[in-house]
Amino acid sequence: MGIYLPNMEMPTNCLSCPLQGGTADCRLTQKTYNWGLTEHPSDCPLVPVPKHGRLGDLDRLAKEVKDMAKEFPPDSIGAERYRLFAEFIKTAPTIIPADPAEEGK
Repeated sequence: MGIYLPNMEMPTNCLSCPLQGGTADCRLTQKTYNWGLTEHPSDCPLVPVPKHGRLGDLDRLAKEVKDMAKEFPPDSIGAERYRLFAEFIKTAPTIIPADPAEEGK
């Protein structure tokens, strides 16, 4: 599981990060970085979140919509519409990736 800090701007480098420990040490990775870094180190755990609308669990929504298709005869237009809508949901852009522990559930 991760955390989301609303209204926190993505730091441009380690030196401007509020999570650095006042030394060259990162409080998140417990590693020492070069203060001269002008960009994020490759193992930085911070992920930028683009501007977005309301976020929800689209995997769960797609599954629920696909399950609704089962209420119709398998070859009916109603079942096909629900299946297509579930596929459409699966193609929606990802804002925050799924937690690896939850992936595929």
